[in-house]
Amino acid sequence: MSNTGALVRLELKARYGMRGVPRKKAIIKYTLSALLFGGIYVLLMFGIKALIDMFHVYHMDYQFILTYHMVFEVMMLVVGISSTVRSLYHSGDNELLLRFPVTGRSMYVAKATTLTVGAGIATLTLLLPPVVMFGVAVNARWFFYLLLPVYLAVAAAFPMSIANMLAIPAMELGAKIKHFHLGNLIVSVILVGGFFAAYITLFESVVGFLRGESLTVMSEGGMQKLGFLHYAYPLSLPVDMLFNGAALQVLKKASVAPSGLAIAIPVSLAEMALAIVGSWLVTRKWYLSTVLKNIEAEKASFERHTRNRKRGVIASIFHREFLDIFRSNNHSFQYLAMACAAPVMVYFCNRLAIDVGSKALDQVTVPALTMLVLFIFVTITVSFAGSCVSREGEAFYLTKISPAAVRWQILVKMGLYMLVAAGSIVVSMVVVMATKQVAVSYGFGIMAIGLMFALALTAFAIKLDMVRPVFPVGGDGEKAGGSLGTLATMGVGLVLSALLGFFGLIGSAMPTVGAPFTFGMEAVVVFVLAAAAVTWLSVNLSKSYDKIEQR
Repeated sequence: MSNTGALVRLELKARYGMRGVPRKKAIIKYTLSALLFGGIYVLLMFGIKALIDMFHVYHMDYQFILTYHMVFEVMMLVVGISSTVRSLYHSGDNELLLRFPVTGRSMYVAKATTLTVGAGIATLTLLLPPVVMFGVAVNARWFFYLLLPVYLAVAAAFPMSIANMLAIPAMELGAKIKHFHLGNLIVSVILVGGFFAAYITLFESVVGFLRGESLTVMSEGGMQKLGFLHYAYPLSLPVDMLFNGAALQVLKKASVAPSGLAIAIPVSLAEMALAIVGSWLVTRKWYLSTVLKNIEAEKASFERHTRNRKRGVIASIFHREFLDIFRSNNHSFQYLAMACAAPVMVYFCNRLAIDVGSKALDQVTVPALTMLVLFIFVTITVSFAGSCVSREGEAFYLTKISPAAVRWQILVKMGLYMLVAAGSIVVSMVVVMATKQVAVSYGFGIMAIGLMFALALTAFAIKLDMVRPVFPVGGDGEKAGGSLGTLATMGVGLVLSALLGFFGLIGSAMPTVGAPFTFGMEAVVVFVLAAAAVTWLSVNLSKSYDKIEQR
């Protein structure tokens, strides 16, 4: 049991500890992270509170709590499967741990403990506050809060246990489809774009409700139809148990009758117990054998006979860099999927910004809002270039002995990143111009400024990654931590986006300045930034690259 306890402490320290980071840097890092995520969390809770009030006005409290519960359970299931596969079966330290005198049971308990802690944190932060706000909104009686701990336990344990059972089948399915890179990319783009479109559409409805406007997207009839989730047994039973603990008048106003406590409580507890037992039986029988199988698979070579094709130096570097991104699920999602989904996200986010901003400001400010939205998504996409050196990982030394000059290697990588970013920018602006969100004259101007902005950030990101690369990789060959180039590019890009966007808003709204002069000044500023970034990257490029040491 001492081995199990030691492994649990090591896993918790590796997941939530400072991991060798100097104390001052760790304090700064966690403080900034807390401020960032704290701000996002406050906005999220504010939106959920608005949704609670919106459903409560139409006496559809049951539909809200049921829908929110289902969304949370599905999210926990998807995240749980991914986390279980990565932590239990594809962890880089599995091979190392098997060399020590520890059992498979100890390994599983240690890794499962970290997953349980994560599920508990997610439940306490994402489920408990909305449920409490719901109870306050419906003026729930004391029995509601008495049942709350039972509800939280079921809501957290059930999806994580099911995820534990589905992890092995999901892993086997992933192994069969992981080489269908184009299909995976298309699915990722559809999921990202669809989720973002649904989120913005829902947010528009909340904004309209807060203004006192009539419901448009979330109509009263559409809200009532959410009651069909009541028949999604057994997931709906914990909600029925909790809802029965609310005030009697709320039950009378509910358009869908929840199951009684005599059914909801025992069945909810039974489903949680069965899920936990099933999860334990599955892992007890197949965990260690699956880990060993994965370790053997990692050592196996990939057999595929391909013809040798002669390519020029530039074409070879371009082909290799593109395949390195395209064939990696992580890199493909972080860069290609985000770039392909950017036009959809720009359109919906721009529509929301226009709806909110044009009511408070004149229509002339719409191009500035569009530029602000576009620059934010360009920053997210281009920040991937901040790991172009770090992604070489353990094979970095090969780039130094390659017959291709370092300058060509960097320029080709930069060209690839700019090609993808430029395509995303052009398509995004064509979409907003075709939908008449922005006039054609302003659209092409924003497009040109956006291309220069992307060039400046790309050069800046590559140079920063050359200054401070991060080479350690995980057990699956992917880069383990975020590099300075990626993080700094994201921060600088967001700050510049905000400054340029707000300057455009203020200048466009001032009659003495006007939008044409404002956009002309911003074009000059961005051009200077792009020239400075490219110059900084180009000067002594080969010498700077040769100084990089792989530690």
